[in-house]
Formats: sequence, structure tokens, C-alpha cells
Amino acid sequence: MTFSAEGQRLLGLGQLSIMNGQRPLLVDSAGKIVEIGRITPNIALVEASVTSLVVATAHLIATRDLIQRIELLQHNVNWLIKARQIDQWATFERIFYAAREICARPIDETARMELWRMRQELREQRIRLRREWQAKLAEIKIEPLWVDQLPPNVVEGILRNPLIRKMYDDALVRE
Repeated sequence: MTFSAEGQRLLGLGQLSIMNGQRPLLVDSAGKIVEIGRITPNIALVEASVTSLVVATAHLIATRDLIQRIELLQHNVNWLIKARQIDQWATFERIFYAAREICARPIDETARMELWRMRQELREQRIRLRREWQAKLAEIKIEPLWVDQLPPNVVEGILRNPLIRKMYDDALVRE
């Protein structure tokens, strides 16, 4: 930061003082601004470089923190999904073992009602699993084969070749 020769002389005599803000100012004893400091080219480059370095470092640190948080969230979500699946399968096992115990002895009206209730519970679990699997299957995106993007008359001509037709059918099976 530089001031004029007169400003530097009065600063040296103690008649002016430096007030720091966004840019240093020379002020007199009454607080009146006498001169605004000029930024020298070298200092401006250094300040800009330091500022850029600080901002870049802050972005790197913030990005690293975000990545760690996302990984932790992903781990916790995976754990919750596994716990839910374990809970569902535990329900199936509980019903299976209870039904096996009931069927091991003579079946009276109470046992029949309990088996009916278990059947309804199994039906509900089966519906829930089927709907989850349907939702998962609906998320799968299947890209069309390149042949499907051609005009129909061109496709018909290409598929008349038995070798190409076989390759096309095999690709459809794989997809």
C-alpha cells in the first residue's frame, strides 16, 4: 500500500494516522479522511493470489467434508435397508415355525383361526415384497437396440437376412 510523498511525510511527523478498513486511509486528528491508500501492483497480485488460495482451500475442505457425510449417509441407508429386509424375513420365519408347530398337533377351531390369521399376514407380506420388486424393476432403464431406431421399412429389409435376424433375436433375449 502506498501513499503520496506528502501523506507519508505527514504520517512520519505524526500529524496523520492510518485507519484500516477495506483499504487503508490517512486521517487527521479530527478523523477527516485526507488520503486513500493506493494498492501497488505487486501487492494487488499477492493479495489476489492469497485470496484465491484461501478460497480454493476452503472449497477443498468443504468438499471433503461433504463427501465424508455422503459416505456416512450411504452407509447408514444401506444398513437401514438391510435391517428392514432382515425384519421382513424374520416375519416369514416366525410365521413358518408357528404354523409348523400348530400343524404338528390336532387342528381344532382355535388352531384353524390362528392359521387363517397367519395366512392373511403372509399374504400382506407377499404383496408388500411384490410391490417393492415391481418398483425396483420399473426403475431399470432399458436402452432400445439401434435397429429399433431405424424406420420400419429399413428394419424389415435388414431383418430378412437370417444371420442378422438371429443376432437380433439373441440381442432381444439378452436385453
